Amino acid sequence: MARGALPWIRNLLALGRGMGYNHLNMLRGFAGEQMRCWQMIRKRDNIAALRRRLQAECLHLQMQVGRLPIDSVEQIGHGNHMADDASDAFEQAKSLTLRRHLESLLGEVREALGRLDDGTYGSCRVCGQAIDSARLEAIPYASLCLHCKARAERRQ
Repeated sequence: MARGALPWIRNLLALGRGMGYNHLNMLRGFAGEQMRCWQMIRKRDNIAALRRRLQAECLHLQMQVGRLPIDSVEQIGHGNHMADDASDAFEQAKSLTLRRHLESLLGEVREALGRLDDGTYGSCRVCGQAIDSARLEAIPYASLCLHCKARAERRQ
């Protein structure tokens, strides 16, 4: 019996110890069915919590992208000093790089929400194996298992 079993199920099984073999199996089957239902409810709750977490991450990233300034290239080179122009160019490149990174993360979070909807969340999109739960806890939008991610990074 699972360690986190409901106390009344354990008590029910303890009461059934004096019964015949068939009655005891019937009680165990009932208790097992109750545990499966309980686990399904927990899984559904976990999926709902995960969906809320991904949606919150999506909103957070959208707000961060919206806060970044969109500078035009035409402004660079019209300053009084070359150092000012270089600083402006650096800041613009930094903002653009940060914007691209945040938009990439936003796309990954949206893809994770899509995988959650179609039932493929938690499985690697390359090999199909289950992604480790610790990896999904750390990076909830991960689409590759650790092995496939390492292989993809070696290719780059």
